[in-house]
Amino acid sequence: WKVLSSLPVVDSSRIALIGHSLGAFSSILATSEIDKPKALITLACPYEIDNEVLSNHNHRIHRLAKWFISLIGKMTMSLCNLKARVDWKKFVTSWTQMKISSALAELDECSKLFVFSEKDPVSPFQKFSKLYEQAPGPKQKMVTRGSHVTSVEAEIIRFEWVGWTVAALNRSEMVA
Repeated sequence: WKVLSSLPVVDSSRIALIGHSLGAFSSILATSEIDKPKALITLACPYEIDNEVLSNHNHRIHRLAKWFISLIGKMTMSLCNLKARVDWKKFVTSWTQMKISSALAELDECSKLFVFSEKDPVSPFQKFSKLYEQAPGPKQKMVTRGSHVTSVEAEIIRFEWVGWTVAALNRSEMVA
């Protein structure tokens, strides 16, 4: 952000943050660390979780399923020649401490677009809707058909949110 906004060819008053999935979650959190962006676009953003979710035994994965999912992940990484180590327990524990609702509350002048797919089991809008309702305007939501990656993969959906972004960055006055 600092490098981009310091370039003489960049109008630092017209920069947007765009993120998908955990990138959307991170984009929201990043807004508290940088100068206020003119626009924020989140695609399939996960919702905030709390310690109650982690303590609910119905959310725990059976050991065999966990092993199988881990095996598929390792095989995929190996076949694609990728290397990554994620401490999921640490990640999920720290996720409960990250409050995007606080960061969103500070973005009263920033135009916000929240894009979701109605069939997304990873980031369902129904879970995020409380955060959307609490976020100050100007804001807009787009709920489409499709899966978790539809907002990135589907050309017509991508065309819509990119167009929204261009309009938001060119808008001289914020409109709710």
